[in-house]
Amino acid sequence: MELDIDIGNSFLKWRCRDGADLVARGQVATQSLAGSLFSELSGFALNKVRIGSVASADVDTEVARQLKDGFAIEPVFARTQAHGAGVVNSYAEPERMGVDRWLAMVAAYQVSGGACCVVDCGSAITVDWVSAQGVHQGGYIIPGLNLMQDALFNRTAKVKRRDAVVTAIEPGINTESAVQNGAAYVLAALGERVARECEVNGARLFICGGDGALFAELIEHVECLQPDLVLDGLQWVCEG
Repeated sequence: MELDIDIGNSFLKWRCRDGADLVARGQVATQSLAGSLFSELSGFALNKVRIGSVASADVDTEVARQLKDGFAIEPVFARTQAHGAGVVNSYAEPERMGVDRWLAMVAAYQVSGGACCVVDCGSAITVDWVSAQGVHQGGYIIPGLNLMQDALFNRTAKVKRRDAVVTAIEPGINTESAVQNGAAYVLAALGERVARECEVNGARLFICGGDGALFAELIEHVECLQPDLVLDGLQWVCEG
């Protein structure tokens, strides 16, 4: 069986497969790694573990320790490459690109077989464009939904988060909803621009990340949601 792990700034997500069959999946907050992360897999024999991580070295070390202690296996950590799996990185220093972006781009290009755009809605929102020839055209990094909201809730004296409100794009009727919906409004505007450029350029849109479902719903492109895109990229990057 094969275990793929995506360690983000906020969450660690994992998926275990036996061939094409899904065996189990799970998610835990990245900062809550005490105890056994993979207790659901106790007794299973893992023959491959692939990891893509943008977390700290301490987090990576702890995950690797649990895998070694529990399954006697050393994981393979994916690294951002100058080129691989048909995609050419635009960065002069590829190692400075978050591996999650690289994994998502590689997976999207392998699925689309042509021009594509990846929007990953996590702690930060990243937008990356890949040409029909597999050349990364560059991208954008934008504060994620929570970061946008927290910038106002935490950095202004009289704007406080008191009650949970449902995120929508309608004008807010109190300060809390105005802040929360304002962030969603920015997200929707970004999505509409990206979708329009995809249509003009003949690029296929892929959406992933923790807030990906909300983003896809806001721009009415739920068919573009690919929540496992980073996990899917691990096989292409780690095994070529």
